[in-house]
Amino acid sequence: MISLNGSRPDYGIVVHCHLRWGFVWQRPQHILSRLSQHHPVLFVEPWAHLPEGETQPRMEVETVSPALSVARPLLARHTGDPAADARVDAANYRCWHDGLSDLVRQRAWPNLVHWFYDPMAAEARHLFSPAAVVYDCMDELANFKGAPAEIKDREAALMAASDVVFAGGPSMYQARKGRHPNLHQFNSGVDVEHFRRALDPGTPVPADVSGLPRPLLLYYGVIDERMGWGNLAAVAEAHPEWSLVL
Repeated sequence: MISLNGSRPDYGIVVHCHLRWGFVWQRPQHILSRLSQHHPVLFVEPWAHLPEGETQPRMEVETVSPALSVARPLLARHTGDPAADARVDAANYRCWHDGLSDLVRQRAWPNLVHWFYDPMAAEARHLFSPAAVVYDCMDELANFKGAPAEIKDREAALMAASDVVFAGGPSMYQARKGRHPNLHQFNSGVDVEHFRRALDPGTPVPADVSGLPRPLLLYYGVIDERMGWGNLAAVAEAHPEWSLVL
């Protein structure tokens, strides 16, 4: 847990993440679900468009547990008319800013910590007079397909405002070494309690896997453009008797 001014006072954590809470259970969910056992957490997802037919932006809130809530900004779509879209942008910003402010005010936390995964949310770093700012760099998001051009500048501003920076692996640590005085390599790991259940004979094997020919080569993780698709295809073609499951 974070120490504030040499003590451990009560504080809530506002998390700004580029991932949706219910998408893939990975680093943010592992860490924040455990932190929520000690501190209340408000997890702010990236914005999404309103359902078709709706025009009034709103902040949707989901209660995951008594100590962990997910805020989901649902924003209006552009119309194609520049003047109208300027009004849409203003309304969307008010929804995000005022909605988040209301949620924080309702919680009446004596102290607040901003915890960032998303550098694009860096402008929120000064909101609500935080007692501390944390940047947990879990991925080189600037290298992702379609990454915003300004993401590196946003990360630099976020790091300058952060009290502590965690790097999710050796390469990310080395890339930021010397750029922050309180930088720590905080490697991702394995949820041993979860995966050791595979050794329990009573654990059921999913039906869509149980009948596949052996050997079975299993990959568990995020599936995106960074995977070695050519290598996987070559293995599958060289050994059609094997089963590759992603």
